[in-house]
Amino acid sequence: MVLDLAKFYRLSLNEGRTLIPVRSELEQAEAYMSIQKTKFGDAVTIDYDIDPAIGKYETIKLILQPFIENAFEHARMGDSLNIRIVGRLEEEQIIFKIIDNGVGMPAERIRQIFDPIEGLNTGFGIRNVHSRIQLHFGSDYGVTIGSGRGIGTTVQIVIPARKIGKT
Repeated sequence: MVLDLAKFYRLSLNEGRTLIPVRSELEQAEAYMSIQKTKFGDAVTIDYDIDPAIGKYETIKLILQPFIENAFEHARMGDSLNIRIVGRLEEEQIIFKIIDNGVGMPAERIRQIFDPIEGLNTGFGIRNVHSRIQLHFGSDYGVTIGSGRGIGTTVQIVIPARKIGKT
């Protein structure tokens, strides 16, 4: 756990860089998941469905971990939680999904999270990631959330497929 924690913080800092390889973002998310797995044990299952081709592209840092953290903090229902991390290259985009089988949330709550006025007291991490993506890549990219009470939540993060070092 100490090694995972050290790795998590080292990757979070990334020598002050904003843009990092997707593979580094995935390593950071895996380190965070490993820390949580130590805490929750068998109550949590984690599945990865990552297209290896996305590793050669770049992303802004810390776009996955806040949503994984939200799943651990808000989604757990009963004794277990399953989280699935998906990463795909589709046309000229990289699409990440963080899928959980937790308690879910109503559409009104999702609307409030993205509303800059109503969401003042909630959803900081979500709005932060969404805003950073849009500021860096444009309004065609960002975060969407689909959820239903009792069936879980799917967060989708869309960024452009840009190879490392190219703008």
